Amino acid sequence: MKLFKPLHNQKGLTLIEVMTALVLFGMITTILYSFLFMGMSMYKRVAAEAQLRSQVNVFYSQLLDLFEQSVYAYQGSRENEIIVIKKETVDAGQKTDSNYIRYYSILLSPDEESIRLTPVTGSGIMDKDSENSIVRTLDKSQFDIQDTSKLAVRSIADSQLVSVDLVFTSKKRGNAVKEQPTIRIKTEIPIAQ
Repeated sequence: MKLFKPLHNQKGLTLIEVMTALVLFGMITTILYSFLFMGMSMYKRVAAEAQLRSQVNVFYSQLLDLFEQSVYAYQGSRENEIIVIKKETVDAGQKTDSNYIRYYSILLSPDEESIRLTPVTGSGIMDKDSENSIVRTLDKSQFDIQDTSKLAVRSIADSQLVSVDLVFTSKKRGNAVKEQPTIRIKTEIPIAQ
């Protein structure tokens, strides 16, 4: 009977206990790593969207400024070109003339990621003062204006609306196309007459 004497001082772990601990440790580590990876991915995407939204807000507000004092608009000779007539104040010596008007060509160029405001100097629309053009652009290395973006003029009754349909995307290298943040602005801006 002395052969089956219970051992009271057992130190160490069995193989089953060690394997169970390793499996549990691996599962917990995998879950934590996937949450960390998902969090980093989400952070990068939110940061890219915030940066794109900031750039788009500046770009769009600059576009709205171009139409701020416009009294008339019509479609230009090129695609995505609008000709606007703006009131301007000119100080000619002692006399201020607030009824002065000026023609401007507004051209959306998706290839250059820009909107170009060019004064028209002569009697014809083709007489553009390219030296005094104002160019509003996005950071070409990070952002893109899609080719589907459009500027157009539409008349309704006695008023005019400038239709703006802009699609912006972020150009982050290494991201899949569907993961790139995209913002679309589709609105109509009334021209005060």
